[in-house]
Parts: sequence; structure tokens; C-alpha cells
Amino acid sequence: MLSVVLPVLREEPALVDTLSALVAGVAQGLVRDVVLAASAPSPLTERIADSGGCFLLPAEGGRDALVRAGLAQARSGIGMVLEPGLVPGGDWISEVADFFEGPEATDRVAVFRLAARAGLGASLRAGAVNLAAGLGRADPRLGRVGRIALLRDGAPIARLASPVYDRRGRR
Repeated sequence: MLSVVLPVLREEPALVDTLSALVAGVAQGLVRDVVLAASAPSPLTERIADSGGCFLLPAEGGRDALVRAGLAQARSGIGMVLEPGLVPGGDWISEVADFFEGPEATDRVAVFRLAARAGLGASLRAGAVNLAAGLGRADPRLGRVGRIALLRDGAPIARLASPVYDRRGRR
């Protein structure tokens, strides 16, 4: 079972999209706990955390500091870091579970494949992001899965076939 960390910087509508996608992971026994590491959490963030059964961690700093603080509170030795608004798709639950049963999980973190939005610009961006991941330079903001120690320190990457959909800014 894994811990999920979401660094929250005033993205409440996008946060709901991501938490909704994690419900299936909870139901299937993959997701153990969710930590919302929030810089100056708003009352809305507090209500979302409470209604979603998440641990709300008020923390200082930017995105990277929030991720580090959230990983320090994780209740599991394995974790997933997602930005609010990223929604894992496909058979992500089985694929993540299989990753941790394989040999790569001891020294690598896995990253999702960015699904393209409609439009040429969005397709080109997704292609560039996925190409960079294939070359070992994955954008850490697109979702990472791995042992907590590897997520903290950085590690070589493996790629998951499952897509992650970017719902940020779609309101």
C-alpha cells in the first residue's frame, strides 16, 4: 500500500479532480493514505481534506518543500507524488502495483505518460514531455511513483504506460 502526497498551492478545484481519481486506488487496497501538504491552507482546502479523509499538513515553502514535508509524513515506505489536477488513467492501479513487484522498484521511480489535450500545441507539449521522460529527464510535476527514499533523493526513472491527464486550468 502506498502513500500519496499532493503539494497544494491554492488549487482546490483541481485537487478535487485528483482525489476523485484516487478513490479507486483506495477501494482496491493500493492507496493507504493521502497527505495534502499545503502552504497556508484555505478553509476550502481544510473541508476537502476532511471530507476526503486526507491528512492536511500545513507547511512552508514552494512546491519542492511541500513535497519533502509530505513525504516525511507518509505512512508507507512507498509513495506517489501528484500535482493537484493530474488524474491517472488507464489501468494505473494494476500497473503501479506491478511496478512495486518488479526488480526496477528497488532503484528507480516510475513516471506516468502525459496524455495529450486537444490541439496541436498541447500534443506537441505532451510529445516533448514524454520524449524527455524516455531520455531519463522526466518532469517531476507529472506524477512519480517509488520508494519514499528514492522520491526524496531522486533516482533513475522507469516509464509507466498509463497516462496522466492534466486537468489544471480547465475550469
